[in-house]
Amino acid sequence: MVERLYAQEFSYDGKRYKIAFQSRVNPDQNGHFKIISASETGVGADYWLSQDKDDVRVYGILIREVGLPHDTCGKPHDVNTSGQPDYTCSLM
Repeated sequence: MVERLYAQEFSYDGKRYKIAFQSRVNPDQNGHFKIISASETGVGADYWLSQDKDDVRVYGILIREVGLPHDTCGKPHDVNTSGQPDYTCSLM
């Protein structure tokens, strides 16, 4: 779900991909973190906001090829934001 809303799409060598960073957040012990609840964000996930770049550590890069033909990838497993079947396959 989060991938559909936040992953950036790009093209490389004639194929389309989505990319997202997998991150860890240092839970705040000093009160400088602002947490916006999932009910407020409307996307089913909390937002954790910090002014300190050291509070966030990227530890993974997620890449997924998108737009593959049905016979290459199998049955569509999701519907994209335009209501069309989303044929995606994981590269990992």
